[in-house]
Amino acid sequence: LTEFYVVVYHRNHMPVMFEEQIDVSDFMFPVDLTVEGNVLEGSAIELSGGTFGMIAGDVTHDGRLQYSGPGNDRGPIIAKIISLDLEGGTNINQVHTDGGYFFEDVLMNNILKYIGADNDRDIILANLRELTGSDFLNVIYESVVPVSVTKGEKEPHFNDGPLNILVSKDEIRLQTGKHIENGLVDNIQFTLAWNAGDDQAYNAVKNASSDFLLRPQGEPLNINGVNHQVFVSVFPKLLPQNWYKEEHVTVMTLGDNVSDRIWIADNQFTLENNAMFFVSVWGTNFTGDIMSTPTDTKPTGTDIQFRVYPNPVSSGILHIDIPQVTNTQVAITIFDLQGNMIKNIANEHVTGTTSIDVSELSRGIYFLQVDNNESIFTARFVVTQ
Repeated sequence: LTEFYVVVYHRNHMPVMFEEQIDVSDFMFPVDLTVEGNVLEGSAIELSGGTFGMIAGDVTHDGRLQYSGPGNDRGPIIAKIISLDLEGGTNINQVHTDGGYFFEDVLMNNILKYIGADNDRDIILANLRELTGSDFLNVIYESVVPVSVTKGEKEPHFNDGPLNILVSKDEIRLQTGKHIENGLVDNIQFTLAWNAGDDQAYNAVKNASSDFLLRPQGEPLNINGVNHQVFVSVFPKLLPQNWYKEEHVTVMTLGDNVSDRIWIADNQFTLENNAMFFVSVWGTNFTGDIMSTPTDTKPTGTDIQFRVYPNPVSSGILHIDIPQVTNTQVAITIFDLQGNMIKNIANEHVTGTTSIDVSELSRGIYFLQVDNNESIFTARFVVTQ
């Protein structure tokens, strides 16, 4: 066997591959991969004057170019900048010029920079726009080079961080499970959902305001009678200097008394479109649970908090916590990602916190539904056993 495809890899660029197989026994090297006709379509990008080059920005070196959401290539840049400050500073304007063979140095100029001219973040966005034709901040571009994408079957996104999200009193809120000092949220994304045809809810979402610079990504999408609107933050936002456990921060204001008809979506659409809830602080994943999540048929009360833990589950026991619901009969149902019912427990007696055995479930992602005849609560959980 003497015929091979030539592939070039780099520490923070996506791989580029020769268009055709080369018979190495008689091929006249070198191979010019700056010529468009020589490279596999989609594995290189035009730099200038018809010259092609490798696609910059794959900081996580996984064959995917991604700006927002879990596993993105932008967060590690700010995280590295902060980690290099020997005095423990938290200044987003820091610039590191002391060199280093860093994956986060996307421009490869021995300068680490997050904002301002010639920063290492903007090239990720610019290349995503060029490669996908989309301005959406949550879009992902996967390498066309075979077997180069290592996240094609990546581990599930574990919601085990301290920051939970909920809809309450016409606000989208982040609630912290631990004291955070001098925090900065560099990325938030989530999807709001409401029943199609609910014009008041639609207008509330359309006219929502956000001090966290959350912006809609396109128009709402109607999926099986439910509208989905993706929001992603466009710029970092400082948190309170001291944000204490159980306190909340409002990231979006809706108005119009629609809290009981709008929820944070957590379903197949959000999973497949990088539209799930995600939040990072100084480039580190802090994503927790979606709390008070109703379905599209029965809204839950605006102040009722609902969570499942541990998540992921490794012990075979899943705990359900609804502090405000006590001495109540509920129906508990578990579904897989395709919506198939896996387990049904009828007339379970809930006294604030209850536990169910999920030891028979295989590794994977599941949805839990709890129905108390007045409200339906749903949550996603991961089984790792």
